[in-house]
Amino acid sequence: MPVAAKNLAGHKGQVYGVAVSPDGKQIASSSADGSIRLWDLAEGKELKQLAGHQGAVYSVAYSPDGQSLVSAGADKTIRLWNVAAGNVVKQFTGSEDAVYTVAVSPDGKQIVTGGPDKTVRLWDIASGNQLKTLTGHPDDIYRVVFSPSGKRAVSCGYGGTIMVWDTASGNPLLKQRQPGVIYHVAYSPDGKQVVVSAADSQAHVLDLPEAAR
Repeated sequence: MPVAAKNLAGHKGQVYGVAVSPDGKQIASSSADGSIRLWDLAEGKELKQLAGHQGAVYSVAYSPDGQSLVSAGADKTIRLWNVAAGNVVKQFTGSEDAVYTVAVSPDGKQIVTGGPDKTVRLWDIASGNQLKTLTGHPDDIYRVVFSPSGKRAVSCGYGGTIMVWDTASGNPLLKQRQPGVIYHVAYSPDGKQVVVSAADSQAHVLDLPEAAR
């Protein structure tokens, strides 16, 4: 039996990022065309466009309360948007290259980013300041996410390296290499495992040692 689907059409380029709002009513998508579009999930209709990035927008993520959206792109900036108004509230600058990935901490107070400069950066949402620069990831970072507790962040990327970081100290807690490119990583709800998608046609589930949880 065919699966029912909605096609959210409107972007003029490749769609790089997508996120679902915490209440499950809205979708945000980002594209090579430089735009972010917000969609009504139930109706499949476009609600608004968010314009401001100068170049491709690679990643989007909602805040835990759903009132804000963060985005990251080829113009080396991260932007904080008011979802209801559709305007930029804050712009985070300091990255030395494009920003491929962005995530919001579970408490909504920080964001974490990564990209081809091989650097994980932690930012304070309230002030817009960069809190920490985490160096040591040996390759382009394609994805970085917070753990469910927010005390850890995991990065992965082009060379197959996975690193777990302590967000308070900025210290690396785990460094492990998988075969091939890693495109995505996600935590289990209890923070004890991560699953990664890789170029070897497999998904890998990794049990994290106690010290890296």
